[in-house]
Amino acid sequence: MKPTWGIGIVVAVLLSFALYFLKVVSTVSLALGLVFLLSGIWTVLSGFMIAGPRDRTYYGSWGVFLACISLFAVVQLTYAVGITLLAMVGIIVVVLFRGKSQTVAATSSPLPPSEGKPAASAK
Repeated sequence: MKPTWGIGIVVAVLLSFALYFLKVVSTVSLALGLVFLLSGIWTVLSGFMIAGPRDRTYYGSWGVFLACISLFAVVQLTYAVGITLLAMVGIIVVVLFRGKSQTVAATSSPLPPSEGKPAASAK
């Protein structure tokens, strides 16, 4: 049985706050940052382990976004917002490029020949 995406998120939240209550993580903001970081990592990994090839870009994009949000606990807020915005621009470019390459690949193959048979016969 494959693990699901939701189980990983629940584990990330529980693990982060367990580490906070055990005093391994010193502040609540670091615990929240750890929640976003672990959720982002899990989302990227689940995109490649669980999701199909068409959904990998979606899960990978959300994983990168969540991991970038976690930076607020480590660096200044302005840097975290700037890095997150740059990641969003990168995600948009990747999604547009991946979408165009799939569209071109889908429309570039010709239809099979009909071999002289009518498509439908009228009665």
